[in-house]
Amino acid sequence: MVVLPYLLKIIEKYGLFGVIKTSTSELGELLDLSQQSVSRILIEFEKQNYIHRNSSVNGIEIEFREKSYKLLKYTYNLLHKYFSDFRITGKITQGIGEGKYYVKLPGYRQRFEEILDIKPYPGTLNLKVDKSKVKAMKLFFEPVRIEGFKNGDRTFGSLDCYKCIINDKFEGWVLFAERTTHSDEIIEIISEHEIKSPDNKVNVTFVKNCH
Repeated sequence: MVVLPYLLKIIEKYGLFGVIKTSTSELGELLDLSQQSVSRILIEFEKQNYIHRNSSVNGIEIEFREKSYKLLKYTYNLLHKYFSDFRITGKITQGIGEGKYYVKLPGYRQRFEEILDIKPYPGTLNLKVDKSKVKAMKLFFEPVRIEGFKNGDRTFGSLDCYKCIINDKFEGWVLFAERTTHSDEIIEIISEHEIKSPDNKVNVTFVKNCH
């Protein structure tokens, strides 16, 4: 029987410690199950030593046992390993000069200064990275949005910007352009500093934006 999803839903509502006073109807609504199914699950959880349970005319009392805490602790440690690692290592790649053009463009540069609070070095740092990890970072963090704009007859696309620390030293922003010629494995970064690396490898750590 799958235990963890039910435990997590119960903990989310009632907490992790102490005695939980509830009823099969209340748990049924919480777990989207019938009262009969809830009763069967609780009996099975008790048999497997995940909970201690008392039933009365006033409802039921549930208390987690050591086996539940060990399962939750193991799950936490496993997930924490991945959900606390927001660093991506990439290899510097040469672009075709588009980044320099757009960073120097008054329409973008003004927005970088006003919205991101950065006066970027005239150019972008292009890194070849693991695109699957980038996809995860974009799910974990909320971007700062720079809306597109029009300059005469030309329209310039919007940007999603994620704050980062480069090589544990420099602040910067990872930019994902609405319109780009780059593949999914290339990310563009702006910083107030020119970033160089002897081995062409750069570490980028995504951080929560505080603006």
